[in-house]
Amino acid sequence: MNELLQQCPLCQAKRFEFFKEVPDYFLSKENFQLVKCVHCGLVFIQNRPDKSSIGAYYESEEYISHTDSHKNLFALVYQIVRRWNVAKKYRMIKRYISQGSILDIGCGTGDFLNYFFRKKWNVAGIEPSNSAREIANKKNNHQIFEEEKLNHFADGAFDVISMWHSLEHVHDLNERLSAVHRLLKDDGVFVFSVPICESWDATHYDSFWAAWDVPRHLYHFSQATVKTLMDRNNFHLLKTIPLPFDSYYISLLSEGYKTKRGSLLRVFLNGFVSNLNARLKTKNFSSLIFIAQKSKEQL
Repeated sequence: MNELLQQCPLCQAKRFEFFKEVPDYFLSKENFQLVKCVHCGLVFIQNRPDKSSIGAYYESEEYISHTDSHKNLFALVYQIVRRWNVAKKYRMIKRYISQGSILDIGCGTGDFLNYFFRKKWNVAGIEPSNSAREIANKKNNHQIFEEEKLNHFADGAFDVISMWHSLEHVHDLNERLSAVHRLLKDDGVFVFSVPICESWDATHYDSFWAAWDVPRHLYHFSQATVKTLMDRNNFHLLKTIPLPFDSYYISLLSEGYKTKRGSLLRVFLNGFVSNLNARLKTKNFSSLIFIAQKSKEQL
């Protein structure tokens, strides 16, 4: 079943304009229409699968973040880069919180949490996918739960809450941010990453841009709409950090959608140009990490 949104999921305004029609290249081949809120600028799917039906759009062995697959070169490279990124993210978080408790929402197969678990942190994870959750639990002392568990954690239970490329998947956007705010300690940090729909690669690939990933990605953020989301939910942005590898990964997928084969040279060139454009001009990398805390006036 689909649900037709009558209000912007971010600001609740009721005026939208057509933005783009994008096929689900990954799985269903269905077309989905993206609209843009006239008031806040958020891009989102207006007629989207509801919570009970969205799961069908993840049911593929090729959905790599829900597997530990090494069955081909692409999957092997993905796993190697994921391990490198995990270590980098750990060092980044250590600059703010040296030791404590961490909740990773949308934790996939649990490699990020396992890194912290091995460093003697108290870890917990939320993962809707049954298969991914089963894999993650084996790595993290059975501390990975279904989404309902968010309602049962104590207030201020965590020093760090992370959402790595999962915020764009959540149906109730402000409700999820309210839960994060409640569960985070007053001096804790909220760390999340999202694709940036104003990046060079998004413009270059147009409807073929792999990070549209409809209908799994319900929203498409700019830096401005992330700022609005944080302000409306009583968070203060501390820092923005690029994820430069993502431009190459997204270019690889996008080339496959666009040309059915893809040129590795073109993938590398477009990834490089996207990162260079962001560094020299726009700061709009293909994906960005945002680090936030509760706004001081709300404490």
